[in-house]
Amino acid sequence: MDDVSDFARLSLSYQDVYVRDENLAVVLASVGELVDAGVNHTFAYYRYAESWYLYKTDRSVTSVCFPSGGDDEMVLLSADGMVIRLIEGGQPVEIIDDSDEGPSDLVTMWSVAEVDRSLYAVGMARHAYRQHRGQAGWTRIDQTCFVPRRSLSAAVGFTSVAGFSPEEIYAVGWNGEIWRFDGAVWHQAPSPTGLLLKGVVRDPAADEVVAVGLDGILRGRYDRWRIVGQTVTKALNDAVAFRDVVYLSGSDGVYRLNGDAVERVELVSTGEVTTSSLAAGGGVLWSAGRSDLFRTGDGVNWERIDNP
Repeated sequence: MDDVSDFARLSLSYQDVYVRDENLAVVLASVGELVDAGVNHTFAYYRYAESWYLYKTDRSVTSVCFPSGGDDEMVLLSADGMVIRLIEGGQPVEIIDDSDEGPSDLVTMWSVAEVDRSLYAVGMARHAYRQHRGQAGWTRIDQTCFVPRRSLSAAVGFTSVAGFSPEEIYAVGWNGEIWRFDGAVWHQAPSPTGLLLKGVVRDPAADEVVAVGLDGILRGRYDRWRIVGQTVTKALNDAVAFRDVVYLSGSDGVYRLNGDAVERVELVSTGEVTTSSLAAGGGVLWSAGRSDLFRTGDGVNWERIDNP
């Protein structure tokens, strides 16, 4: 881990943001020169107690999670199925699945999230894994949804995971697919869209699940899903719950979901900003765009965060 003051700034582009609380947030970034050269890498900038630090890796990190339990721990999931745990005194690395059917550079992992003190990781080919708190390894739970390589004829997979309990986990992804895990079996729900879904979150106010993607906003639970009719925005990348309200983000801005009403959120009074992803935790909400970072404690008043 490096102090960012020692790093010569290149053409950075922020990819995603993750938040534990007001004292700790992580921003994933890539460097244009390395992307153009086809070099796998991630610059994970983490802001701790108002100071920026940098963790550099030669892996493409796709998702970050902060496991509950009181430890200062960051779990970084890479596209090829490696889990890097950043903890005090070490950086242990785990392989989620080293079998022939496990994740790889071609069968990538996209998301890791915590539900009821267990971690769930999902990715392409409908890969899904679970790790209980304190468990040494990861357990495959995708036997009823996984598509083996020999049966793949087109792109299929999960991009995001969330849930109510270990007996009600939702994963969404390619072709508008929506799946529910009941603790033993995955069930595919009828989806009202055939377009890519990028994010899923539990809506605490409506006791439903909200999914977002290229077709806008979906609401539902179990096997009943519908597209939210609205004309404020179209393609969306991310959805998070903050102060019992679902916030949405895409390249055209940040939005607040009030029932089925979509309200635009102004991050600044004048000028344009870049937006893409959101993260909430510990009483704060962050927005990250290609070149802009913002934070709020109430969803109304936003402060620009100085770039690392």
